[in-house]
Amino acid sequence: MATRKVRQDTADATRPALSRPQIVEVALSLVDAEGLERLTLRRLAEHLDVTPMALYWHFSDKEALLSALGEHLFDSIEFPGPGSDPLDELDAVLRSVVRSLSHHVAIAPLALSSVLTSDPGLVLAERVLGLLCDAGLDDHTAANIGGVLLHSTVALVTSIPRVVAKQGVGVVTSPHLDHYEVTSRLAAHLLVCDDVEGWLNDGLLLMMEGVRGLVARSVTHR
Repeated sequence: MATRKVRQDTADATRPALSRPQIVEVALSLVDAEGLERLTLRRLAEHLDVTPMALYWHFSDKEALLSALGEHLFDSIEFPGPGSDPLDELDAVLRSVVRSLSHHVAIAPLALSSVLTSDPGLVLAERVLGLLCDAGLDDHTAANIGGVLLHSTVALVTSIPRVVAKQGVGVVTSPHLDHYEVTSRLAAHLLVCDDVEGWLNDGLLLMMEGVRGLVARSVTHR
């Protein structure tokens, strides 16, 4: 056993040193392929063909690795340039966020825990909250709406019916479905989304119309 460990340590020493960005990229590909729940430092080390100790130089535990994945998620957002109208600019920012989340659906929920703990997440928070304030909302309302928008964009991406169906949610088998005319007619669309772009666009439209309505009401009641 000791000889085997020495050989493994020697093999690790002869390999090029792993960088933090390289580890994050491999972890991301592993999560994309197998899901976030299967990610562990030990499994990642096996995938990289190194000992777990090689990863502990960069990440003290799984939580640290998850934080790095969340930071990577925000860092991948390609923000639009400034606009003349804060709500139009907010719309463009949200679309950029959705595009980024859509590329890595499995880690999208990490956005909720990483937005205020990483510089890239804080860049997004500052942009969104600043635009809401510029649009005329008070600080308390802007904070509420900013939080709702973050949760809503994550939910929008992670709850696409096509994705849910692939995760094993069954087909409607209720014998009473035929008694509900509209639901019966739309059931197939509710279970498997045949227009992902339309799903995302409609969801973003719903969010932005809600924000515009709140801003209009806030201005009216002043």
